[in-house]
Amino acid sequence: MSGSGLSSLAAAMESAVQDAPGVRVQTDVLIRAATAIDHSGPGSPDWRARVAGAIEELVAAGLVECPRTKAGWDRRTLPELPHWVRRSAPPVAAPRMTAKPWHHLLHWVPTVDSERRLSSAERGLLDAVNRWLPAADQVPVVPMRERSWGLLGDDKALEKLRSGRLFVPGRLTLELLRCRSTWPPVQQRVLGAGTWLIVENWSTFESLCTAAEADGFDGRIIFGSGNQVGTRLAALADKGDTPASPVLYFGDIDVGGIRAARLAVTTAQGAGWPAIRPCRPLYELALASPHRLRVQPASADTVSWTTAWIAGELGQQVAMCLTRGEAVRQEAVGLEILGPAPFAALVADV
Repeated sequence: MSGSGLSSLAAAMESAVQDAPGVRVQTDVLIRAATAIDHSGPGSPDWRARVAGAIEELVAAGLVECPRTKAGWDRRTLPELPHWVRRSAPPVAAPRMTAKPWHHLLHWVPTVDSERRLSSAERGLLDAVNRWLPAADQVPVVPMRERSWGLLGDDKALEKLRSGRLFVPGRLTLELLRCRSTWPPVQQRVLGAGTWLIVENWSTFESLCTAAEADGFDGRIIFGSGNQVGTRLAALADKGDTPASPVLYFGDIDVGGIRAARLAVTTAQGAGWPAIRPCRPLYELALASPHRLRVQPASADTVSWTTAWIAGELGQQVAMCLTRGEAVRQEAVGLEILGPAPFAALVADV
């Protein structure tokens, strides 16, 4: 990764975007910039996926925007690539906080703002806390989302800001804000200190637990609960329960399943966990199912992310299902399918 946090390919593309004379930059220009730093890339089978992933990095960083219509995309080969990208307008810098009397527990705020301007969300929280602190010793300790609602009128705002610079040592804490993190109980089966496997649906969770116990699996299986996976992983992180090795994920092959996987990846990054990777053997078993459901095709962004995350031929196959509007539920990998194979082989990080 470059100093900007971008991969080398994305950094080369960013330079090409900045050097381009117009706002709209053709994808061919980006590919030439990437090829200039990786001469062997165009000959490798995953080159298109790597190009798509680099463009996605630029989008995620707010540096470029992709076309919003189908006509703006090359859909002949997966992953889809935009015909062009548009350079994003530079963000308007937030004004620095004006001089004001800060509560003595917030004496550090002007220094932080002078180092790098605070965002409007950060300023909003600090202003609210500054008003609230004088009477803080009179209030009870409440769940974090209740305090967030009372301070900001948004139950999840504090949760989002908690992973940022305002909550590093010596600044804000949940104790100072008289609140505590509260999460639903995490359903998991801890069989040992080895691999962690997150499973989207309950039926598959139960079947995998049964197979794992029967085969002496030395790891942990966690019920992700679909879109609730973020709160499940946050609950584990808040308890200091941290995996020692890469975490594997297995979910539905459809838009919802990929959305949950993406949320799991983002939550793990915020918690400082090892990377969450797809459990390739289980996804391969799911794709072997003869059944497909017809669903709404996935967006180009979802297909691109999936191709980069799963990678290789398997990533191409899953992306093709998403593009065609074909879904495979993870219940396709039921207990009867799991039975014959050694469980450790089914959760190998390959």
